[in-house]
Amino acid sequence: DICHWVVVGSYSTKENANRAISDLERKNPGLSFTSYALGSMIAVAAYGSNTYEECKEFLHNLII
Repeated sequence: DICHWVVVGSYSTKENANRAISDLERKNPGLSFTSYALGSMIAVAAYGSNTYEECKEFLHNLII
């Protein structure tokens, strides 16, 4: 089960989240993005894991 996410944005509608995912995947062909409900918003995430450390490692490797 995924407990931690690397969130890259949050949107007020599913349509906006889907548009963002399309744009992100076009600009980052090696990554796959997903969305999920986060309160009243829709979060877009680049990565999810059951450990916080794996999310930090993903983010570190993505930036460097």
